[in-house]
Amino acid sequence: MASGIVVWDQQGLARGLDRCVPRDLKVVVESAARHKVALLPTLLDFLVADGVRERRYGEKVWEEGEHPEILTEPKARQAFVDNVVVPVARELVALDAGVGGKTIWGFDLLNEPENASRLGSLAAFTELKQFVKQASLGVRTVWPDGRLFVGSRNRIDLADFWNDVPLERQFHWYDDMATAMDYLKTSPEIDVFERKRVLVGEVEPTNVHESLDRLARRLRRRAVLVSLRRGRVRSAAS
Repeated sequence: MASGIVVWDQQGLARGLDRCVPRDLKVVVESAARHKVALLPTLLDFLVADGVRERRYGEKVWEEGEHPEILTEPKARQAFVDNVVVPVARELVALDAGVGGKTIWGFDLLNEPENASRLGSLAAFTELKQFVKQASLGVRTVWPDGRLFVGSRNRIDLADFWNDVPLERQFHWYDDMATAMDYLKTSPEIDVFERKRVLVGEVEPTNVHESLDRLARRLRRRAVLVSLRRGRVRSAAS
């Protein structure tokens, strides 16, 4: 957002998108359709409130995010939803319709909200949930029946903070999380949680089949890995 994708007014409220955004979205959707890849676009990332204003890679330096107010302040939050989240979703849905209506598989409303460290406390989850609620209501005006997710950081956080949110469930899985997940085998609230369909939206990028097998064993349930190519199942584990 600091790079100019979002246009801000003098009060610091989001008032629209840079004029290049629709063109960029068009390229993404048309490329996905051409290669028969389904998309799960993320509409907001935790980087807006992770306490980092600047990143470096070698000699390159760039600004990054830091607008925690769009998660915490009601006026800023609604302006961002109305003028950024909904227009992006509307544009993507329209582009998707133009290429056959099978490219947008779902929307991730907020990626790994638990990493928004600028918010600083468990009480902040009330504000995060309010953003998710307002964003989901906004996106529903342009995509009434589609899949909406919160991309929770891991299975523990999904169970602790997002199990009561009426959206599709998603968490991320990397191999170094395995030990930390063991206590969930005896957690009573997981019993309810595990009866529901869950998307593993990010998985260890190497040895994917082995990661899926390990995860399926720990979840004690069947897991299916679907190819990025629409409609093709590449492997299954149970």
